[in-house]
Amino acid sequence: MLDIIALILAGVSLVVSIGIARSDRKVEIKIAKTGIMAQYFDEIYKDFLIERIPRAREQMRFDMENKLQDIDPLVNELVAIRKKSLYFCYSNPTFYSDLVRRLSALEDYLIRAEGKTFIGEDHTAFCMQIKSDIESIYQLIIDHHQGNL
Repeated sequence: MLDIIALILAGVSLVVSIGIARSDRKVEIKIAKTGIMAQYFDEIYKDFLIERIPRAREQMRFDMENKLQDIDPLVNELVAIRKKSLYFCYSNPTFYSDLVRRLSALEDYLIRAEGKTFIGEDHTAFCMQIKSDIESIYQLIIDHHQGNL
């Protein structure tokens, strides 16, 4: 009787050990994938998020007649992000299409606004919209980087 109980316990131990090993392996694979994705994000987006987009945004200005000028640096950076993100078109099409949609919407908004006169509340609303659109792009990239998407 004792031999049967020992044999059953040994079998259960073996099954549990195999289950734990498989679970550990899955965790290791997920950690490795996360590390690789973090490298991709750093290579693709770090410079854009920290330097290039803010610098390009600072170059936009309103002239003496309150007309929007110098949108090209920001539009060019948005296009560059889209091109650099092409990897995700294949690895994560949902993220890529959402990112492209947001980038294109901001580009279109800027192009339509260039040369228009913005006075008072229109000026404030325009600046708030640009800020909101850029924050939305940043948040999407950060969420995806952190695995929230």
